[in-house]
Amino acid sequence: RVSKSAGETDPYALGNAYLVREAYGGAVAEYTRAIARNPRNLSAFVGRGLAYHFMGDKDGAAADFKVILELMDDHEVRRQVTEKLQTLAPE
Repeated sequence: RVSKSAGETDPYALGNAYLVREAYGGAVAEYTRAIARNPRNLSAFVGRGLAYHFMGDKDGAAADFKVILELMDDHEVRRQVTEKLQTLAPE
């Protein structure tokens, strides 16, 4: 069970919490809420796609990964991903 404390009401953060606890149904629900708030939230699609995959829902996972590929064609999304990758690069 994931606690929804005052500091953890962001659906994307809750989706991550559910995902790491292998509570995939909860993860899907929270990532879906995050996507409803921002339909271009690439990270939420990745998380939801992974949750679907771990649940054995190949169609759901494939649909989300296709959206990810479509979003990757967007220059703004590419810029955001590039920025995130730079923060992960070793110094």
